[in-house]
Amino acid sequence: MRLLRRTILGLMVLVALVAGAPCALAMLIPSRDASRWLTGAGVVVKVKVRTITKIRKVQVELADGDELQASGDTITTIKGNVGGQLKFTFTHAAPLPLPQVDSGKTYLAFLIPDAGGYKLVDAIETDVPVAANDPFGKEPKDRLLAELMEMTNSKEPAIRLTGIEQAGLLHDPRSGPGLSELEKEQDASIVREAVIALYRSKVAPDANVVMRVFDARVMNVWYEESGEWQKDEKGKRIVQHVPGGAVFRRGLPNFDYATYVREGIKCDWVRKDDSSLYKFFGTPWKVQRTSCVPELVKLLDDPDKRVRWWAVACITHTVENRDSPDWQKRDQEDIEPLVKHWSQWWKENGARFMAEGSTTRP
Repeated sequence: MRLLRRTILGLMVLVALVAGAPCALAMLIPSRDASRWLTGAGVVVKVKVRTITKIRKVQVELADGDELQASGDTITTIKGNVGGQLKFTFTHAAPLPLPQVDSGKTYLAFLIPDAGGYKLVDAIETDVPVAANDPFGKEPKDRLLAELMEMTNSKEPAIRLTGIEQAGLLHDPRSGPGLSELEKEQDASIVREAVIALYRSKVAPDANVVMRVFDARVMNVWYEESGEWQKDEKGKRIVQHVPGGAVFRRGLPNFDYATYVREGIKCDWVRKDDSSLYKFFGTPWKVQRTSCVPELVKLLDDPDKRVRWWAVACITHTVENRDSPDWQKRDQEDIEPLVKHWSQWWKENGARFMAEGSTTRP
């Protein structure tokens, strides 16, 4: 809920207009997405904060707070042009989730010009005391990725997890080799964050590893990211030919979606309500992989009518490229004739369908 609140408020400029307020301050609340702030910020630096000074009382979204000024030493500049000594302002107004910095700590600070100085729009704590090497290049995104990948090796779990998460949000495949190494970790929270970051970066994680740490957050990311189009080296969408026409190919080419279906549906929480089933089956529905069909056919015999319905929907979309049956009418429609239809189709056409590696009309 806190992350959702930050994301929603991050899109709004909130002005508190209260009689008698010492200062009504317009405030942009961050979403904790480094890729977004890399674009929006005028300056991005790694800075060691030395001192923090209170400037004045302010009021933000009806909450009393303080405007503060931080002074520190610039370790490296990722974007923009600043000197070695840096000052910037930020606001503290509990309980609002505003970006904060503390003296004595090091941050990746995202700043915007403000009244001849700089205002903090987001800050990511790091414990890497020096500038990261530049293995990816000299552009701001290259430098930010290098800093985040350095954070993935931190001994502090919170900093490490943040580095992994933010590297994934850059959607850069170059993070793949480093993130893939984290799949071998014993800490499930590190592994979970790593496979999510890999998938966001368009690098296929090991499906068996994914299913060992599978939870609602993993499922949500797979549902969201699986709708992205595959592109070739020139950035053009890859076309997949199917009966009835052609579609743009979605999902990752090397990810084992069949294992995702087979192992994921065993989780009781996946079956708990229509929403979780919608997101879970949304992934195989979107990617339309032939390899998923045998697993979906097995689910035609599932005791849960909702699971049988989704098996039919995913098979139909994969084999015929049709959006059928109608999800809005799922409670009124008798799914059993379609269940029998596809069961019979599999007996008659399944072997040929899998051998061809394409779709065969029933």
